[in-house]
Amino acid sequence: MNNKTGPWLALGITTVVIGADQLLKLAVTERLGPGASSRRWEFAGRFLAIEYVENTGAAFGIMRGQSGVLVFAAVLAVVILVSALVKRAVTSRMVATGLGLVLGGALGNLSDRVRLDYVIDYIAVGEWPKFNLADCAISVGLVLLGWYSLREPRGEEGAATHVTHVHPSGPDGKERNA
Repeated sequence: MNNKTGPWLALGITTVVIGADQLLKLAVTERLGPGASSRRWEFAGRFLAIEYVENTGAAFGIMRGQSGVLVFAAVLAVVILVSALVKRAVTSRMVATGLGLVLGGALGNLSDRVRLDYVIDYIAVGEWPKFNLADCAISVGLVLLGWYSLREPRGEEGAATHVTHVHPSGPDGKERNA
């Protein structure tokens, strides 16, 4: 993959994650949200269900009511991710996919927090705290980025060295004019 394809792949994944996340949240809100006769739809007893929850905190319900701090943290994360896409030559599908998943998840939850002052969570697995598609995308994206970071060769400064090298000469070793 060349360094021009990576940002487009990440942008495409970001768009799909945001769209799917917002559509699922809309569907859950219409069926199980405020005014609905039930806020839970069970698939496998109490182990697996769709349950409408308004989360005013972060992951696992920490920082409840700290919307301003959470919005700031999400905006900061988005700025860092976008700058990573713009400033670095992303030549790995794994990195582009990871960045796209994290960015899409962050923007999906940020959209809720800015519009509603809470995030809509709806996936219920046992006693685990409720979560949503955006949370899943962030988690999978971070795993991909971590895996990439651990498996790539390291340079002298400890950073991953998977970059595209552009040589001014052709395959025959002769210099080419630009």
